Amino acid sequence: MTGVDLPQVVDNMAKPDVPEPWLPWLATAKTAGAIGLLVGLAVPAVGGAAAIGVILHFAGAVITHLPAKDYARAPAVALTLLPTAALLPTAALLLRAAST
Repeated sequence: MTGVDLPQVVDNMAKPDVPEPWLPWLATAKTAGAIGLLVGLAVPAVGGAAAIGVILHFAGAVITHLPAKDYARAPAVALTLLPTAALLPTAALLLRAAST
């Protein structure tokens, strides 16, 4: 038992051979990133770090799903990567501003 009770999530992760015990950790990372982005509205350094974490999370998802030829999610991936690419300069600026 992995703690993930959504069959759709488990099925989506089966094709790229993501081990089921990883699913709660991936969900926790995604949730922490979302919370960090919200906290980042008040604390820019946290927002910048969270933005980088979310970008890395989704980049890892793309790297995992593409070799498995799991193209069913391609439109969602494209819609995720476009705003993510736009966030990169913003995250860099936030981190630079926080360090000064």
